[in-house]
Amino acid sequence: MKSPIDIAMRNFRAQPILCASTKQVRGLELLARHRLDFSDPNVMLAADIHAMEMASLLAKHYKGEIRIHCNAEIPSLQSAEWMEAMLANIQPGVVVELVERNENLDGKFVMERFSISMMV
Repeated sequence: MKSPIDIAMRNFRAQPILCASTKQVRGLELLARHRLDFSDPNVMLAADIHAMEMASLLAKHYKGEIRIHCNAEIPSLQSAEWMEAMLANIQPGVVVELVERNENLDGKFVMERFSISMMV
């Protein structure tokens, strides 16, 4: 049987997140191992869901002792499919990062929907 690390590393690579003072690993950020088509919302939704599932698998493996970060695009957050996957997989140790590269971040709808306020 493959370990959770072997399973996750098939499609992802892990970037360590270090403590600034001790240089100890405090977390891992899962990044796609293969190129993604960022212009296709369906491809990104599938990638975001898979990343959430793998983050959950690794968080369970590490018993929540280190944080496992995965990314989510704004359109994915608006999807019922992603929300269902998030609810099924979120647990201690899983961190979902909102990807800010999306041009929708400046949109009024997003600001209101997620109650994001800009600090000046």
